Amino acid sequence: MQGFVTAKTATGGATADVSLAALQSITLSGGGTRQLNIPLQNAPATALTPAVTSTGLISISDSTNCPTGSPTGANCAKYTLVVPASNPSVGAFLAGGFNFSAPAGGDVLFTVDAQATVPLSGGAPDCAPSEMMTSTDMNNQPLKVTAATTTNVARTDFAGCS
Repeated sequence: MQGFVTAKTATGGATADVSLAALQSITLSGGGTRQLNIPLQNAPATALTPAVTSTGLISISDSTNCPTGSPTGANCAKYTLVVPASNPSVGAFLAGGFNFSAPAGGDVLFTVDAQATVPLSGGAPDCAPSEMMTSTDMNNQPLKVTAATTTNVARTDFAGCS
């Protein structure tokens, strides 16, 4: 998955550190759902493709190469999240041990969680709100991942940053 994050103050571009996570929903056996944080991966180079590295932490500091349609005056940064193209296998603890289920079939859907912090602050939240989740692609469709394909995530726009 690839996408852009923008950051603005009330008057112009903001600097921010943003941590990114890839989440998938699972259905619990007793009912309800829960979001799981899926570990980011790196894809090694092959004879046909270059290596791809996940960028789970980005620094927003300038407006160079912001995508078309970005908020006026915002700073931006691009990210890449390499994730598995499958739904998670879920395990439940039972008295006799663990019981694992096969991954659910169907579309492999993700949510990207972005959390903005003040640079060099040790993690002090920045922007209002400081956390935003995106579950759509750049065409406003569900954020679906398929193997060996780049999915373009809808832009995440932070505002009210310091």
